[in-house]
Amino acid sequence: MIKIDKRSEQLYCDNCDSLVGYEIIEKKEVYNLRGDLIEINSYVAKCKTCNSELFEPYLENENLKQLYRKYAKKHNLILPEDIKSMREKYDVSQTLFAIILGIGEATIERYESGSLPSKSISNLIKSAENPLFFSRMLENNKSKLTKTDYERIKKNIEEIKDFNVNYLSTLEQVYLQTTNSKDLNFQKLYEVVAELFNAIKKLGINFLYKTKFVKLLWLIESSYYDTFGEKLTGLDFAHLPYGPVPERHYILLEIMKEAKIINIEEVNDEPDKAYTILYPKDLSYAKFLDVSEQDFIKQIVGKYGSLNAKELTELTHNDLRWINTKDGELISLEIKE
Repeated sequence: MIKIDKRSEQLYCDNCDSLVGYEIIEKKEVYNLRGDLIEINSYVAKCKTCNSELFEPYLENENLKQLYRKYAKKHNLILPEDIKSMREKYDVSQTLFAIILGIGEATIERYESGSLPSKSISNLIKSAENPLFFSRMLENNKSKLTKTDYERIKKNIEEIKDFNVNYLSTLEQVYLQTTNSKDLNFQKLYEVVAELFNAIKKLGINFLYKTKFVKLLWLIESSYYDTFGEKLTGLDFAHLPYGPVPERHYILLEIMKEAKIINIEEVNDEPDKAYTILYPKDLSYAKFLDVSEQDFIKQIVGKYGSLNAKELTELTHNDLRWINTKDGELISLEIKE
């Protein structure tokens, strides 16, 4: 039972048409929140005279917080205490945190009070946990800060122990510096790859040839964009003769190997024929992907995972995005007729 600081010993009851004494009961209720049915144990004020349910503002607010929190956990949205903890790590106020991330101060205040952020805003705030990301955002919005605030926050970031080592590997930094994938969220990419391999294992497949792997990545990313109008991981693809391929995919594979997501094996069974085989290693990543994103990946892999590399190549060659670009060019996810 929650504790309530009642301002009055009585509440108004419409049925009794008078102020009445009440008790607090607990009952299961199902709410439709953003199209999702969420069940919580609500706390309700009940009239001691006629047993009618009464409106009590504090209880309603607590029930709403509980509902939002359960939804946030289910959909992997950032929680209020995580936002506050992140701000405290960098020693910034709600105002400064909002300016650096490019969102409204009132928005941060609402989220810390329990309101639900959108998935994209939640991911943006989660990314700020990475000091390198937060440092880049600080530089991007430097002009909106006083010199004193800028220098103090920059110093706070730099004093976080070994943040360059702990948050982005050398290869990850090189990849961001040498490709157009500036918005790539490595953590989310790792989770997509882990979910891809989890789904492919359910089809009875224990490894993937590199060609098939990169094509499945493209189908996941492009299909997600077609469905929701936004990128899933921020990974960019280039036009190559055999279809869309992630920029500098050889480095990207080494990064995934370094992150212990996959193992890579080079096979030379026949003269002049070499194959790169990818095996899953750590499939336990689960921070940024929500249930709907996990289900989306399973759906795409279930649809295309049984096709061989040749069939997938023919499929991607029919994509207007590949058709309308030249060899080596970046492929925009927006379809242009």
